[in-house]
Amino acid sequence: NPIVISYWQKDKINHDGYVSHLPTLMDFPLQISFSEALTDDFSWGKGFIKPYKSLASDFLYPNPNNLLIFPDNHDMARFYTQVNNDIDLFKMGIIYYSTMRGIPQFYYGTEILMNSDENPGDHGLIRTEFPGGWSDHLKNAFTGEGLSKDEIETQSFFKEILNWRKTNKVIHDGSLIQFAPKDEIYSYFRILENKMVWVIFNRNNTNKEIDTSRFNELILDKNYGYDVLKKKRIPINNSITVEKKSALILEIE
Repeated sequence: NPIVISYWQKDKINHDGYVSHLPTLMDFPLQISFSEALTDDFSWGKGFIKPYKSLASDFLYPNPNNLLIFPDNHDMARFYTQVNNDIDLFKMGIIYYSTMRGIPQFYYGTEILMNSDENPGDHGLIRTEFPGGWSDHLKNAFTGEGLSKDEIETQSFFKEILNWRKTNKVIHDGSLIQFAPKDEIYSYFRILENKMVWVIFNRNNTNKEIDTSRFNELILDKNYGYDVLKKKRIPINNSITVEKKSALILEIE
């Protein structure tokens, strides 16, 4: 619960006068809500409304940008297992944690789809050795030897999105404006000075066309966006098509 977490952050003015000096806390409320959102059914109160409501509590934190955000860690089922080994949902999650406010942390092996399917609660399994070329390993994730096609593609996906993020100050320091999810389309903007990045998620099993007029308060005078993942320019002045079970990252021009 953000109420509990925020109590312990530095500069929080608490009702009982307690003063903390801890600058960074782990954003478990966001981790839990977004992981559940990806695998929820489509009934009322499920899906993207959960992380939307979690982020709506950011006013409780003295500095939400200093929170640690993460899809998994050494004490919980690996993220690929959390999303039932669905690569599309997995990539949506990685895009979320790479573009959301806060400081992203990725557990080793996430970039090559390491899982804990056999026993999601087994901490020994969750902390399996990284396949780094040890004498008893059949895989070497440093050289690519023995990796499957999906593992290689996921590793490349990580490199692409994190190298894009590395020098992108709007993602590091930009303000966050989110829009309430509608028909399991959820989006938010990161804004810094004259730069803006729009991230859109479609959890549906079909492609969805969205009317961009709903977002005119931010994009009214903008006509194009650059699709970061597909590396192409697309018009945004009327509508945008978001492919099924995917996320779109647009640098707004």
